[in-house]
Amino acid sequence: MALVQPFCAWRYNVSRVGDLSLVTAPPYDVIDPALQEQLLAHPYNILWLDLHPASADERQHPNRYERAAALWQQWREEGIFVRDSRPAFYLYEQEYTLAGKVYRRRGVIGRVQLEEPGEGFIFPHEETLTAPLADRLALMKATHCNLSQILGLYPDARGAVMALLEPATARNPDVQVIDREGIVNRIWAIRERACLAQITALFSSKPLFIADGHHRYKTALAYRDWLQERQGDLPPSHPANFVSFVGVSLSDPGLTVFPTHRCVSRLEGFSVARLRAVSEKHFVWEEGTFPPDRPEVLDEHLRRADASLIGVFDPTGPRMFWLHPRQEDPLAALLPDHSRSWRKLAVALLHRLLFDRCLIPAFGEPTVNYVPWTAEAIRRCREQESQVAFLLPPPPLEAFQSIVQNRELMPPKSTYFYPKPLTGLVLYSLEEEAPRAGEIKANEALC
Repeated sequence: MALVQPFCAWRYNVSRVGDLSLVTAPPYDVIDPALQEQLLAHPYNILWLDLHPASADERQHPNRYERAAALWQQWREEGIFVRDSRPAFYLYEQEYTLAGKVYRRRGVIGRVQLEEPGEGFIFPHEETLTAPLADRLALMKATHCNLSQILGLYPDARGAVMALLEPATARNPDVQVIDREGIVNRIWAIRERACLAQITALFSSKPLFIADGHHRYKTALAYRDWLQERQGDLPPSHPANFVSFVGVSLSDPGLTVFPTHRCVSRLEGFSVARLRAVSEKHFVWEEGTFPPDRPEVLDEHLRRADASLIGVFDPTGPRMFWLHPRQEDPLAALLPDHSRSWRKLAVALLHRLLFDRCLIPAFGEPTVNYVPWTAEAIRRCREQESQVAFLLPPPPLEAFQSIVQNRELMPPKSTYFYPKPLTGLVLYSLEEEAPRAGEIKANEALC
């Protein structure tokens, strides 16, 4: 199964940077320009590496990847980042509130040996977009580092992995950060050799499902292959044969998955009435109550809905419609090679039936923006940034596991696992290196 190991992480030196909430950041792909500007106000924010802005002065470092690499080297030399002196797994807890209820999601940060897609026991779950891969690979080639983790899910109904890590929570966390969303992020470094060996042994009998970070995983594969072309075969223990991840049990009570809604624009001659006319042979349209300024009601309806339901928000009313497929399995004849679980997903019905067979032939190829929050999708429509929003229910975790283990891929942006791991808490170097004496002393003081 998956080979999971501890590693020596690079972490911020709190005595140098102070409040970690000012230097950590959400994943790069969920940061808009306004938030990027706010985060870069701090000279040591991780975005100076992960999403370094363009510069007018290209004389010293001709591109942002080289600037990021130079800065990463400088920060290590200055002690802004220090490296752990001994390998560790890192217990990562995120405490957050949804609809007035407090949740705690716990995961373990380690490194997992890379496998080719379709081989072994690491399973992707959705198709990827090609554009981010070149950017991430160029950054990884420059910095030789995983600046953030992929999010992986693993089956563990009895909670055996967390049972080994639970005693660590009796002491204060090594790191606690309250991020901009109010989520409390806590890290405990686990270094006891017997415990590390037991965790590795437990994962040796488990598959690992990539929940978030498909682009980062593909980038890690490409980086390893690139390094092998330059250096020849790498020894099995070489850091580039691995990628850092945070593993969360599928049975964790704090695991939350949202759908990703579609906000659509640039449709010629579009109206919801016309869309209804061209799609009623495939879907039953039911008009629902739209509660103004209460998107949480729609969220609750979607959480309780059948996995095949599609919501259509029409801002001209404003009105809400719920679409149910007329046939029990309408994609069976079109896509017989896919499993029934895959064909019944709302996101599959939306793209392969409603979009491909109805919307695109009638109105042309749309521009699609992916939005995880219902309130934001509705706002975009009401402010005329989008013509219509298609709201989806979250895919059931049982269907997720079944589809992934069948080695099927969902359409891009099918899921939005929440909360996102913070970038900058734990960094994994892809270079073979030994910590220097100053780094050991500084980090032991930190931990």
